[in-house]
Formats: sequence, C-alpha cells, structure tokens
Amino acid sequence: MTDILMRRLQNEDWPQVRSLWMEAFADSEDVTNAFLQEIRLEETGFGAFTMTGALVSMMFLIPAELYVQDQIAPCRYVYAVATAKNERNKGLMRRLHAFAATEAKAAGATALLLVPAEKSLFSLYQTLGYRTRFFLGEQQVVCTYNDAVTLAPCSPEQFLCMREELIHSHAISFDFSHEFRSMRYPLMKKTGASFWMVQGTVPQGYLCTEQRAEECVVLETNLVGQSLSDACGALAKQIGCRRILVVGTTGKVTPYGMILPFFSSKSEKIPFFIDAYMNLMLN
Repeated sequence: MTDILMRRLQNEDWPQVRSLWMEAFADSEDVTNAFLQEIRLEETGFGAFTMTGALVSMMFLIPAELYVQDQIAPCRYVYAVATAKNERNKGLMRRLHAFAATEAKAAGATALLLVPAEKSLFSLYQTLGYRTRFFLGEQQVVCTYNDAVTLAPCSPEQFLCMREELIHSHAISFDFSHEFRSMRYPLMKKTGASFWMVQGTVPQGYLCTEQRAEECVVLETNLVGQSLSDACGALAKQIGCRRILVVGTTGKVTPYGMILPFFSSKSEKIPFFIDAYMNLMLN
C-alpha cells in the first residue's frame, strides 16, 4: 500500500484514536478516555492514515529509562499497538513501527521495549528485531496469619515512592520517565488493581493486587519471605480469598517482555536479563 501517510498523532485525531482503541482492546469509553488523557497523545502517539484521513493503525511510544548499574539509557515503551480489523495483514503495523522507531532513535532513544499481548506475538516482534529479555515468575504464597500485620489503603504518593525505591534497589531496572510515572496508579486502578500499605512488617511494605476469578495475584510488592507471607495472610482475611499468587522473580518463569536495542547489532548479545520487577506493568 502506497497511499498511506505515517505521522505523529494530534489532538484532532482523538475521536478516531478512541474509536480504534475501543475496537481493538474492547475497553469501555470511560477507561479509554482515562488512558488517552494520561498518555499525552501528541507526545507519544503515531498513526497510519489513508489519503482520506482515516486512521487505520496506531501505536504509542512512552518515554522511559533503562538503568544499568549507575547509567541511565533513555528508551521508549511501545504500547497500544492496534490496526483496524479490515486493514490487518497488509504490513501497516510494520511500516508504522519502522517510522516510529526512526523517530524515537532520532530523539535519542537507545531502545524500544514492549510486552506482547499474547504468546503468538513474540515471534512476530522477533522479526522486527526484538529479543526476549524480560521474564516473569509466578508462585503461590503460603499465607501466615499475624494479628500484628494489617492492611490500609495506599495513596498514589506512597505507592510511587515505595515502588521507586524497589525498582532502584536492583542493579538493572526499567521505568517510565519521571513525567509519566504518575500515570501508573490511576491507569492500574482503572483496570481493576488494588493498592495496600502493609503495616506491622519489617520493612513496611506495599501490595499491588488484582483479583482473578477465585484467586488474588500480587502484581507488585517490596516484601519477601515471612513479611510477604504475613502480608498475604492479612490480604486473604481482608478480601476473603484463600489462594494468593505473587509474580516476580521466583516460581515458574515464563517470557514476559522484549527489547529492541539501538545500541547493538542484531548478532550481538545483550549482556543482561531483566526480571519483571523492572517493570513492564502496562500489559
């Protein structure tokens, strides 16, 4: 297809972006509007348009940072990749990705990172040069019940502060750039996450959780060992759920996220692996 224009998204594209988003991701209008308000359309969005001005493919590249030891590498987190149903399998996403990657590299990004929405997409992104370097572990927690350990609501400020401490306790880590970090709390809240401050453990901690059918999943926490078991016991009592899973670096490990480096050739090895606490959480 030659009659396609690749460009950055603009505010006047909002209605078309919202329509394509709701078609692709089956989100409600309320959730879609919340994402689009936080994601800063003109700063992060790229679109493929027909000559008549119809949006047929889009993606967002959110400014982010990869921390390796004491060095900070600017990068982009690729999010909300979508193509209109009647325009799929025409190579539009590949062309738009190439355009967006060139723009990101010119702006100083050293890599693109993403979480494939489903397993089948890992092989697709491999053909674009991405490599799997983020891994996710999951295991059931043995809950213990300690009356001294209690839960309280966690404010956005508390969550972001404790989360940043957790991330930077690792030698290698990943997060959004500072101006985009505040979006994590409202966006995760919109999609069903709950946030808890854990009181009575050493150290004091936090849990970010998500309910799945008859089990609860701890998506993020800075607690380990007995402190985590006590916290999950308090959580089980609070929400009436007996099965608590925790994701992170232990348990059954599966591929999770991918990186397209601009700082090495396709044949070179990337000298690190990154666990899920680094943390690509907007999948």
